[in-house]
Amino acid sequence: AFTHALPYATDFGRVSLPGRVDRQMLLETAEAIAVKALDEDDLDLLAEVLMAPAVLRVAWTPVLTFAWQVLQRVWVEHGFVPGPGLPAVPARESRVQEVRRVLGTVYHSTFAAGLCAATLIRGNFRPATFKPEDARVTELPPGKGAEWKSNWRASSDEEREALSFISLAFRLRRALETSDFVQVRAVTLEAAENSLADHALFLQSLELLERVGDLAH
Repeated sequence: AFTHALPYATDFGRVSLPGRVDRQMLLETAEAIAVKALDEDDLDLLAEVLMAPAVLRVAWTPVLTFAWQVLQRVWVEHGFVPGPGLPAVPARESRVQEVRRVLGTVYHSTFAAGLCAATLIRGNFRPATFKPEDARVTELPPGKGAEWKSNWRASSDEEREALSFISLAFRLRRALETSDFVQVRAVTLEAAENSLADHALFLQSLELLERVGDLAH
């Protein structure tokens, strides 16, 4: 609903949202969804949510720029954008079988990526181009998925420092998976230490802790 509402309400960035709309909250929600998409290798969802800067008419954040760079790299490498659950390549696959296997699962993700690219180009909201550095062995945040890891390894130390939100969001998702509210609290406190206490995602985690605390009493 979120990813479709923004482009439809603005005619893909052609119509400005009313001034009363909290653009910062919407942008932060887009960041949280982008992390979810990276965590799940859901490039279909990622392409949809990456229209947010253009339709909100706001500057790209480091998180959304990184997410775009992941999408861009995968798109260039494959020539299409893989959808969730692309079947494995069978033995001795013919060209016809390959086309059917791929198009049956990636048509929408590639379509969404095309819509995203067109929206960004039309509004002149293109993000920075990915310029990888030499890959380094470094500890990765506890995110799942595979595609974001190549970009993370090839990012500079300065870029990774600017992406602290992604690391914290991955940790929060792992804690929520196991209902580890002690860890949810620890991540939320660390977010506050990193000046992210007012971010939409961590406001939600704080609200969750308050509800859990009310139940405990």
